[in-house]
Amino acid sequence: EPTFLTGIFLHFYSVIYNKRLVVVHLYNEENHEFYYKLSDLKERLETNNFVLVHRSYLVNMQYIKKISKTELTLKNNILIPISRTYYNDLKEKFINYLKTDI
Repeated sequence: EPTFLTGIFLHFYSVIYNKRLVVVHLYNEENHEFYYKLSDLKERLETNNFVLVHRSYLVNMQYIKKISKTELTLKNNILIPISRTYYNDLKEKFINYLKTDI
């Protein structure tokens, strides 16, 4: 497991997964790449406001600006696709996140 993950759960906005290569995008525009199973990372990050929005994208809800049916916009204006499979779960988790953030 990558050691840098331990202290930065809340400081990265998205994880992109491609054939076991994980790319973590930090809000300060740094990127980290490593090999890891997305399902394991998802399990570890779910309690830290991360949600799976596509089979290859995990997103930190803290950085979501806007959600539509097919994509979400992050606060830095990056667009992330939303799969129909994950839309309802995303919507429910994001509403709950907003309620607890008040």
